[in-house]
Amino acid sequence: MSQPSADPALPAPYVPATPPGLLRFLIVSALLVAGTLGLGLGLVELLVQSRTTVLKGMVEARLAALASSRAESLETWLEDLVARADRLAGSQTIRLYIAEQQHAVDDPLLAAALGEQRPYMRQVLDSFVDQQGLVAARLLDATGRIVVADRNGASLAEHAAPGDPQLAGAAYRRLRQQGAQLLLDLVRPIAPPLDLTEETDAAPVGALAVTIDATTRLAALLEHRPTDLAGEASRLIVALPSGRTMLARGDAGGRWVATPFDDSLATPEPSTDLVATAAVPGTDWTVVQSIDEKSAFADLVEFQRTARLIGLAISLAVAFGCCALWWLREARHRRLLAEQYRALAERLAAANRILTAITDHAAELVGLKDADGQYRFVNPTFARHLAMPAAAVVGRTDRELFPTVVAEALEANARVAAAGGAAPSLELEAGDPARPVLLEVTQAPVPATGGGTDGMVLIARDVTERALERRLREELAGQTCHAFMRAIATVDPYLVGHAEAVREVAQALGSALGLGADEQKTLRHAAELSQLGKVFLPRSLLAKPERHTPADMALMRTHVDHTLRIIDSIDFALPVAAVLAEMHERLDGTGYPRGRRAEEISLPGRILAVADVFCARIRPRSYREAEAAETVVRHLLTQHDRYDPVVCRALAALLPGIAHLATPATDVLEPPVEPTATPEQAAEARAAGGRPAGARVAEEMAMPVG
Repeated sequence: MSQPSADPALPAPYVPATPPGLLRFLIVSALLVAGTLGLGLGLVELLVQSRTTVLKGMVEARLAALASSRAESLETWLEDLVARADRLAGSQTIRLYIAEQQHAVDDPLLAAALGEQRPYMRQVLDSFVDQQGLVAARLLDATGRIVVADRNGASLAEHAAPGDPQLAGAAYRRLRQQGAQLLLDLVRPIAPPLDLTEETDAAPVGALAVTIDATTRLAALLEHRPTDLAGEASRLIVALPSGRTMLARGDAGGRWVATPFDDSLATPEPSTDLVATAAVPGTDWTVVQSIDEKSAFADLVEFQRTARLIGLAISLAVAFGCCALWWLREARHRRLLAEQYRALAERLAAANRILTAITDHAAELVGLKDADGQYRFVNPTFARHLAMPAAAVVGRTDRELFPTVVAEALEANARVAAAGGAAPSLELEAGDPARPVLLEVTQAPVPATGGGTDGMVLIARDVTERALERRLREELAGQTCHAFMRAIATVDPYLVGHAEAVREVAQALGSALGLGADEQKTLRHAAELSQLGKVFLPRSLLAKPERHTPADMALMRTHVDHTLRIIDSIDFALPVAAVLAEMHERLDGTGYPRGRRAEEISLPGRILAVADVFCARIRPRSYREAEAAETVVRHLLTQHDRYDPVVCRALAALLPGIAHLATPATDVLEPPVEPTATPEQAAEARAAGGRPAGARVAEEMAMPVG
């Protein structure tokens, strides 16, 4: 090494001297380290104590909030049960059916009609029990007698005897224990059916009684949630006739069971558990929310260890900070890079967790195919549908996994998606031929980095249940219409077969005019229900042989409102009510009940109007004889301002095929009717100035028909 310069013009070189007092420096440094360490650890202990107090308060507040939340959930569940039961009990069909039970004792015809409706009512209860997940459901009359029960059909006699004031008035709910389970019996009153003079405070005509598996529902509401902490537990204490009972998770198998309650269970040892309780409003139920201290303060132990380490690190950093200053300066850049990489990794990991949670719990089939059509990923739902492990699906193509027809449809759909960026959804029938599954499939391309397509995402939804539900709803609607048609025949024998004839003519016109499948179904149901409202009209008015007075006409026209009111609670999933409301409307605005004009009346409504008039005129009524089908068609064609000319011309073209409808049907029940006049009196009335057959047809066309 070169020596410092000896030039006198330059300052003397700096030669560092040995630090004086090395021992004193070491002692002071040791004291500084010890003092800093002691101060830091003392502050850490104070911080731990403060955090312990705060954390305990937070845990107690959390337990109270959880207990209150679960109590509110139980209250909401009970209110929802009552609301769902009230919706069924408030159905106009149910109310009418139960109300007529008290009249059926003295009316064999009504009893027979109600007996024919009983299978439908049982199907309604079965559907209600299946949809709501109930144990049983029954319809009771005002005396507490079971009128209709679902397929489970458990008798209510052991829970509410006939004549029980609860059944005749206010509703009640009663919790009872059966083995290790809790059952909830709920009874809701059934009000009298609506009519034009209904009183709002009328006494109930019956009740709807349902039984719910309360253990399963209560356990679901008390079950551990993903947001709950480890060690947290929920229990429910209820009062039963046999004593207080607690619903909690049992030791064997982790099942929820109801056991006799011991007061000591509600207040665990303070040294082991923290407890909060909340009462369920409107009941004598109590929610108990608890957590053991070890789980409650698990984070505190880690915090204490971390805080002590931090305190030690800070103390050492204060003592040795100067020595580490140069290293911090040099490592700063690398530390920043490491922080950025760590933050990026955390974001990627979080995004991956979210994506995994979505695909793992999705009800849809999700799959990812590469550019060659081989699957690179499928979610558990996809694998379960194929009944094979997800790893076995990876690497295979659609042709290896699905039938040829399904695979070809998927490949064609994928080509459309790759060309246009998206493809319309398609429905495919896959699975076991004995039990086919209907899938709604959507495919979308995965864009490549440099352009083009790097693969295909497939999402499929199982819509089998939706299709079966639609089919069941259509069957129930058809059975309902058939039951109503048979009930109509008990009112006026002249109406026997009229609804069937209107249905046949309307559907023939709908086919001729190119109506779709849904519109044809709408026409069929509307035609079958077109005369339902006349059940509520006086029989003397329906069988009257003389001309109707203006008051009679006004009363007769109310049958449309009665019909719409009755079918209001029936879900046809079709605009049946709207088309029924248009059946008696006319193009010139002279119809009823709304006085709509041409542009306001739908094509199905116009078809139904023409079919109803035609079928009514070609058959006899109490006030006139039947007319020739050709005569009725000619009159309809001349009244083009009231009836759609296109529909009338289509009717004229169909006339040879529907002429047989002039003969009343013989397969419809014709109940005995008590007419207001004998046939001889009716003939005399017509001869004396009543409405003769075939006369004043244009005038009579303006009257309610059918």
